[in-house]
Amino acid sequence: RRIAIAQAVFKDLFANVPAAVSLFGGVNGENINSNEFKAHCIRVVNGLDSAIGLLSDPATLNAQLAHLATQHKAREGVTKGGFSA
Repeated sequence: RRIAIAQAVFKDLFANVPAAVSLFGGVNGENINSNEFKAHCIRVVNGLDSAIGLLSDPATLNAQLAHLATQHKAREGVTKGGFSA
C-alpha cells in the first residue's frame, strides 16, 4: 500500500511537471513500476513517517530534515524553486 500511494503521488507529479522525471534518473524514474523506483517510494514514505513521528521532538526533527536536505543538495537539478507552492 505504501508503494502504491507513493507511486500515485509521483505519477501525478510527473504528469504535471514532466521535467521532474529527469531528477529521478538514479532510481529509474522513467519507470515507476521498476524495482528501483519502488524502493525509492518506500524510502520517501518512510521518511515522511519518520518526520511525522518526530513532530513532538522539534530538535530531532530539524536534525533529520537537515540531514535529508544535505542528501538532496548533492543531486544535480534539485533546486529551491522546485519546492515552491
